[in-house]
Amino acid sequence: MKQQGTNERLVYTVENGKAKRVFVETGARYDDLVEIQSKNLKLGDKIIVVGQSKVVDGTAVEVKQ
Repeated sequence: MKQQGTNERLVYTVENGKAKRVFVETGARYDDLVEIQSKNLKLGDKIIVVGQSKVVDGTAVEVKQ
């Protein structure tokens, strides 16, 4: 997701039941997929992939699998 008005890319992760905005760097593109190259994410982070346009930093979220 691109932050409006800037060239910065971000994703939302879930931390303690709340959305957390994390700025990331992108790498190669493969059709509709984009590689994320970022030291701001760590193995095991849960990234919001559905409804991310409806959350802001600190929004309470519920993880469904």
